[in-house]
Amino acid sequence: MPKWKDLSDEFKRLKKSIDGKMGASVGKMSEEYAKALDNLREVIRKKYDRYAEAGELTYDKMAKYDRIKELDKELAEAARQMHVETSKITRSTLRDTYRASFQETKSILGDAAGRTIRGKVKREVVQGALQNPISGLTLNDRLRRHRGRIISEIQETIGQGLVNGETYSEMSSRLKDYLEDDVVKARRIVRTETHRVMEQAKFDGVEHAHKQGVEIKKYWLDADDERVREVGEGNHVGMGEKYSRENAIPVDEDFVNDETGGEGPVPGSLGQAEDDIHCRCVMATIVVVDDD
Repeated sequence: MPKWKDLSDEFKRLKKSIDGKMGASVGKMSEEYAKALDNLREVIRKKYDRYAEAGELTYDKMAKYDRIKELDKELAEAARQMHVETSKITRSTLRDTYRASFQETKSILGDAAGRTIRGKVKREVVQGALQNPISGLTLNDRLRRHRGRIISEIQETIGQGLVNGETYSEMSSRLKDYLEDDVVKARRIVRTETHRVMEQAKFDGVEHAHKQGVEIKKYWLDADDERVREVGEGNHVGMGEKYSRENAIPVDEDFVNDETGGEGPVPGSLGQAEDDIHCRCVMATIVVVDDD
């Protein structure tokens, strides 16, 4: 009878490695937000230096002579510069994630099956994986939406401060609070997208191995902690039970979440927001290693 080997430990190590690299990217992103805060503060400081009276700068004062339009333009440019840099970090992280995950998956499966798994990472495949939609939105869509939102909300934040007649110090604090809140959202995008790309690359590696004769089955491995989605939240605890190692399914069969209606080849790609956003579950495999 075939002897099956469980490769969950190998895929847990892969996830830990990817998470470490993602953490470094998140740190770089935080640095860009800090630079943006400095740039935005400089924009505001110059307006206070020029137009404030008794330390206060009002909306009425800035509304004269199209000053508010000029301010909004400068704020938008500072926010745009930050978006450009953080988007570069995001895309670079995802490209590196795909390549590392694909190659390591091939290596894991090849070592277990005692053979070399052929297949190279093609640029167009990586690009396609980056743009696969989450809940109907591609990566470019999500980044574009985030850019538009952050520009409008920064302008609104400053506008509200002007209406309130805040001092520069108060306005500076208002900006800091907003950016600290938004960087959390930006990190969530990176984590969600990195997880999705990691799992897609693993699946592509598994498909390569399967087409080359390696007998493989896949199963759902949840994060096994208190943050795993439970009933009413996507129920990924239930997915881990439904698709346990003992109930592993063929490579070409989708995981189906009966609670949400989501279905897809790997965790993070079931097509439903409650399944995919901030998912930390992973696909693990079992492989035939001996036919004796």
